[in-house]
Amino acid sequence: MIAVTATDIDDQLFTGATRGNHIAVSAPGVDILVPAPEATYQMTTGTSVATAHVSGIVGLLLERNPRLTPADVRRILTGSAKRLGPNEQFGAGLIDPGKALQLGAPRSVEAPATVPARR
Repeated sequence: MIAVTATDIDDQLFTGATRGNHIAVSAPGVDILVPAPEATYQMTTGTSVATAHVSGIVGLLLERNPRLTPADVRRILTGSAKRLGPNEQFGAGLIDPGKALQLGAPRSVEAPATVPARR
């Protein structure tokens, strides 16, 4: 399990956010534009919105490197997060998708062979 809490545009904890030592990471979750019924959009706030951000990153990590274990994913998310404050409020910090994807890239054992040019 990866518990997620929500932050606002100023990296402050959402007032209704989950708190506790179980929090792994934080993600944007305040005033997020989301699809709504009847082909419209609306602003929404909550930890569920923040969790969707993290789920998307996890999906990209696994697409890029299917061999990652749940423990690997947690380590990558927490190891790439930007520290914001106490763990019981922000977990390891704000998710950093770019850094997470770099850390989650498969490691190459050897350089790829060069293919001779056709004549």
